[in-house]
Amino acid sequence: MISWQTKAIGAALALLVLLVVAALVGAHRKGARAGADRVTVQVQRDHAAAVTVARQDERAAVDASATIATSVAQQTVASAAVTHHIVENLRHALDTIPPAPAGDPLPAAPVDGMRDDINVAIASANRAAETATAAAGAGQDGAS
Repeated sequence: MISWQTKAIGAALALLVLLVVAALVGAHRKGARAGADRVTVQVQRDHAAAVTVARQDERAAVDASATIATSVAQQTVASAAVTHHIVENLRHALDTIPPAPAGDPLPAAPVDGMRDDINVAIASANRAAETATAAAGAGQDGAS
C-alpha cells in the first residue's frame, strides 16, 4: 500500500508541474500578444509612410499634368496662329497674281514673295518650337 505521505508528495508534484505548465502557457500568450502588438505598430508605421509617399507622388503627377496641359494649350495657340499666318500669306500672294488674258498661258506666280513669307513663317514656327522644347525640358527637370 502507498502511504498517505507518498500520495501527498505525488499530488504536490502534480500540482507543481501543473503550475509550471500554466505559467509557461501564460508567458507564451503574453509574449505572443506583445509580439503581435509590436508587429501591428510597425505595419501601421510602414503603411503611413507608404501613403505619404503615394500622396507626394500623386501631387507631383497632378503638377506635371497641369504643366503639360498648359504647355500643350500654349503650343496649340501658337501653332494655330502660325498656320493662320501662312494661309493668309498664301491667299494674299495668290490674290496678287494678275489674271491671264484670254488665250495666253498662265502668268508666273510671285514665287519670291511667297518663298520669303513661307520662310518667315517657318522661322517663327521653329522659334516657337524651341521655346516650347526648352519649357518642357525645364518642367521635366523640376518634376524629377
